[in-house]
Amino acid sequence: MDDHSLRKRIDDQLDKLESTHTFARAVFYGQNGQIPYAGKEEQQVANACKHLVQNVIVCWNCLYLNQYLFQAPAAERQAVADAIAASSPVSWQHINLHGEFDFSDDAIKDSLRFDVKALLAFNWE
Repeated sequence: MDDHSLRKRIDDQLDKLESTHTFARAVFYGQNGQIPYAGKEEQQVANACKHLVQNVIVCWNCLYLNQYLFQAPAAERQAVADAIAASSPVSWQHINLHGEFDFSDDAIKDSLRFDVKALLAFNWE
């Protein structure tokens, strides 16, 4: 209790945990956040869909942050890496959760410009 740095680290982790709960509520906005199904299987499907959407958003954020780090000038790369390490990929403010979604081949054709092979082969030092 007397260790200020330990209390700070615990507080930061609790903030991240609360952020994940807020994230789950933001993603599951339909039916006022309630699962209106009586059957256990239907409830599990609805919950699995919520988890799938959450995981897609986190995956997108991780890919985007890696690409940003990959493209950062070498002199700035450590500062970018430190900023990423201090944050969390559980962020959704930039995601349109209430709108129309177009997942047609034409709409997503050029939306993902991540070179995963280059990211994996890059020497991060």
